[in-house]
Amino acid sequence: MDVNTWTRFIILIIYTVGVTATDYYKILGVKPNATEKEIKRKFRQLAIKYHPDKNKDPKAEETFCSIAEACDVLSNPDKRRQYDAQRHQSFTSSSSNRDGFSDFDSKMHDFFEEFEAFHKARRQAYERAHQYSHQHAHQYAHESAYESAPQHVQKNVSNLILFVLLIVIWIYSKKRNPQRESPISTDEAIHRSEHMKKIREQQQKRYEQEALRRLKEKQQKRYKQEPLRRLNEKQAIYY
Repeated sequence: MDVNTWTRFIILIIYTVGVTATDYYKILGVKPNATEKEIKRKFRQLAIKYHPDKNKDPKAEETFCSIAEACDVLSNPDKRRQYDAQRHQSFTSSSSNRDGFSDFDSKMHDFFEEFEAFHKARRQAYERAHQYSHQHAHQYAHESAYESAPQHVQKNVSNLILFVLLIVIWIYSKKRNPQRESPISTDEAIHRSEHMKKIREQQQKRYEQEALRRLKEKQQKRYKQEPLRRLNEKQAIYY
């Protein structure tokens, strides 16, 4: 064989080893017959664990991209069928190549087309890794929040009831015990005392004036009645 044939053969071997070594099922830790729901659930768990924003391990980003690529392929039915077919074809191709290279050149064109398409899909999966992870991580957070929502709602309702009860108690205590007047200053106390003293003096003065007026009235009445009384006494003595 010439140099070009050997070069293509080496590339085929590298491609075969790469396909067989990149076991997406093993990367995600699922079985080959795993359902799409199981694959996505496993991806969410691994994405949260190896996301570069949370995991500071230098290899975390590489692992994260691998699991994102694996999920991108295995969660898509068409890509998964193509991947399973390529895995199977890689083993059959390597076994047939051991017998000879008679049809090697005729299949190289198809091989390179598949090789380019496969790696193009890998690059696209790598670019969508972060977007895919954030989407599923956000969905996972919403699901977790929805599952724990009853507990949070119950806790919030209990807090609200307690708050309303405290307000009712506070209002009731205000009605039972009116707020006392704030302490007054010394100057204000003296001013109030003097004011009350003046009021009492005015009242006492009115009382004295009223008593004096009544006394004068009685005296005047007595003076008026006295001549009449004397006259009556004289008449009684005369008769």
